[in-house]
Amino acid sequence: MINNLEIADVNNNNLYEPASCNLGNEEIESRKRKGIAGLIITFSLAFCLHVLHYPNELRLVIFFPLFYSIICLYQARKKFCVFFGMKGIFNFDKIGKSTAVGKEEFIKLDRKLAMQMTLTCFLLALAITVIYFLLPFNLA
Repeated sequence: MINNLEIADVNNNNLYEPASCNLGNEEIESRKRKGIAGLIITFSLAFCLHVLHYPNELRLVIFFPLFYSIICLYQARKKFCVFFGMKGIFNFDKIGKSTAVGKEEFIKLDRKLAMQMTLTCFLLALAITVIYFLLPFNLA
């Protein structure tokens, strides 16, 4: 055990796949719920900003819940957690219990995918935020 994590023999584990799958069903469902909650917050915030006639610059604040929801939903879709990938762990058990990957080459692959996923979600959230910011709402 390292840092209260079990070290996996990834050759004998048929669930974990380097740079492909590091989440079990409970973790996937949790990310789906969090992603949907993030979208609800994002749309509610955008609606309130519009209806209450806040300054246009405040529209940029939707980036944060939008990025959160996009990354949660993308992780659920890919069955790959960015945080787990960066830490070199995976979880196919109950939420909160993690296992260390144990092979450095697999950890490097996981970290590369985690960075790609983060950048993809960041750029998508940024693009949507900019489009929302530039929409011509009449605030008169």
